[in-house]
Amino acid sequence: MRFTGMFAIIASLALAGCAAYGGATLLPVPMHLSAPRGIAVRSAVAIETSTGVRFHGAVCRQATVQSPTRLRVERIDDGGVVTASASRSLPIRGRREGGCSFYDVTTDWKLGADEHVRICALRGGDACPASPAGT
Repeated sequence: MRFTGMFAIIASLALAGCAAYGGATLLPVPMHLSAPRGIAVRSAVAIETSTGVRFHGAVCRQATVQSPTRLRVERIDDGGVVTASASRSLPIRGRREGGCSFYDVTTDWKLGADEHVRICALRGGDACPASPAGT
């Protein structure tokens, strides 16, 4: 009976997660998130589409700092090599603390089992900072 109850809870949470994204399938993709000091990348999800993967989430200011201007998503193989990337401009917010910008980055990638993703908020530059070892 306990197993059935746990299964029902898990199933209802899974359905609620799908409903939040219009019935789309959320992918369990390992992600490393990074941002400059005072900024946070939050609620990152990978959504399966008919043509690839869409990444959705928020970039939030936690302190009075300069806002990032771009969000970059990097596809990384099992050897740590960036094999593809996609980026999107972020709206520039005022200089006061608080507030989030939301992003939606669509790719044509079909991620393999040994691949992971790095998502970073940038104030400039082209590539995300390297992930710490083991992520």
